[in-house]
Amino acid sequence: IKNHLAAFNNNGIWFGSLTSLEPGKGYWFIVNEGFVFEYNVPDGTSFTRADDAKKVPLEFEYYQSTSQSFYFIEELFLNHYDVDENDILLAYNNNTLVGSRYWNGEYTDIPVMGYDETDENTIAFCQSGQTPKFVLYKSSTGEFVDLGSSDIQSYEHNSVNIINSLNDFVFPFEINLHAPYPNPFNPIANIEYEVPFGGANINISIYDIRGRLVKELVNEFQAASIEPYRIAWNADEKASGIYFVHMQSGDEIKTRKIMLIK
Repeated sequence: IKNHLAAFNNNGIWFGSLTSLEPGKGYWFIVNEGFVFEYNVPDGTSFTRADDAKKVPLEFEYYQSTSQSFYFIEELFLNHYDVDENDILLAYNNNTLVGSRYWNGEYTDIPVMGYDETDENTIAFCQSGQTPKFVLYKSSTGEFVDLGSSDIQSYEHNSVNIINSLNDFVFPFEINLHAPYPNPFNPIANIEYEVPFGGANINISIYDIRGRLVKELVNEFQAASIEPYRIAWNADEKASGIYFVHMQSGDEIKTRKIMLIK
């Protein structure tokens, strides 16, 4: 594994991890108009790589492919976390790590490795048209935070892509019980509910109109989820009538009325 560095020019200002050129290294340029390239080495200046002193941990190193692209992340907007220089941006193609970079502020550049038909080690890497997934690793807590955006471009070989912002997914801050469906039902009622950020002990039970427990459906600790949890109650052996779906977590209680008609 060798670190891949990139830089791009935005209105005369350079962004990215590449701050100097090294003898014996290869570079490629992407331009949209003709230009003249000149480079003079300042006297007494040694060549350095921007992140040699801060390489990602071994577990986040990725296999180097000859097919690659760079994604520049302008900003991170997180609802539940603070971001610092010890956090690591990770790029995945499905479940395969294809790039990593310590977060270093505005326009952090992260390399994304692609499939090279001549190298079987890259068979699970990004191919043209696939969209990488980005994750933030919180070094302080060991948490992995899924990131999303509407402007993540699909992978293309030797491309530079700008992502205006990446956001963490927004979890609810309290329990929420959706309206069961169908309602009236016979004999199955579908129940959807949300667990707040950080997870919670969840109890979901069915009571009859007299307040008697009919069926306990859930009683356990559950993690927060981007998508609602879904369960079903089969009332095939119960009599027609009004029932209540009762959701409780600590002192929080949510209730929904349902009607069984046979």
